[in-house]
Amino acid sequence: FSSFAYDGHWAAYALLWMSVCFCFALRHLQYAKHYPVSKTIAPWYLSGALLLGYSGLFIEARLPAALLLLYFAALTILYTVAYLRRPGNRRRIATGTAAALLASVAAGNAILRLLQPQPADVTAEALRASAWRMFLENPLFGWGIDAFPQLSGYYQSDLLLGQAQGRAFSDILQMLAEFGVAGVLPMVVAISWLLIRYFRGRHDFLLPNILLVACLGVFLLSWMDSPFMSPAVFYSFLILFFSALRWADLSRKNVDEVDARTVLVTDSKLRRVPVYKGPKNESFK
Repeated sequence: FSSFAYDGHWAAYALLWMSVCFCFALRHLQYAKHYPVSKTIAPWYLSGALLLGYSGLFIEARLPAALLLLYFAALTILYTVAYLRRPGNRRRIATGTAAALLASVAAGNAILRLLQPQPADVTAEALRASAWRMFLENPLFGWGIDAFPQLSGYYQSDLLLGQAQGRAFSDILQMLAEFGVAGVLPMVVAISWLLIRYFRGRHDFLLPNILLVACLGVFLLSWMDSPFMSPAVFYSFLILFFSALRWADLSRKNVDEVDARTVLVTDSKLRRVPVYKGPKNESFK
């Protein structure tokens, strides 16, 4: 936690890996049906998810903390429902009560943070407006990588008094200002193609869906904050996004069907190697 210079970056990082902890806990719950949960590794994953999720109570950044706590509450309810559906559970009432209490505290704190009146962040709003004006000035190709810290002073509001700022408090707007439509469009097309390919196939996989929803939360946060400016968040996002899509390809296929075409054996008419078509006279020895 202390290695992150901005606690909003920690909130995005914790959101991603908290979802991973819940995913592995659900996996152990699913495949260890004949064993008590206490004798599996699931409690360790749940402990990690609890520490990561409840760290949102100590985060000052309003939106990232609220998003982290809401995700924790939703995933806690999801895991509890899956746990209560298992046959042979003896402590249903105690488990349900504890989970409901944990989820209520997290969700209640998140809602209070969102509803509590906050003074307008003039600096963040002015920086986002500066990035938007830079994008409108050169929308096609942008101003180049790392151009916002160098040129934002010419587009800033007078309220900032010419202070040098390195971030626009919006990853999306800063990318548009620096790379333009020509730089952002290929990334959007690549990600959209992967998602369309996923949803056109089988997409009823719980684990990839949880990871993709976590990635969606960080993406939505990037409109009003700068989570991708943290290398830990950026690489974690890429790892989990592609892992979710890859898991959907691997989990329900046989070994010889992964990354293979429908027809695995080429027809003899299409082979370049000569094929003997004469009479066969084989003796069984």
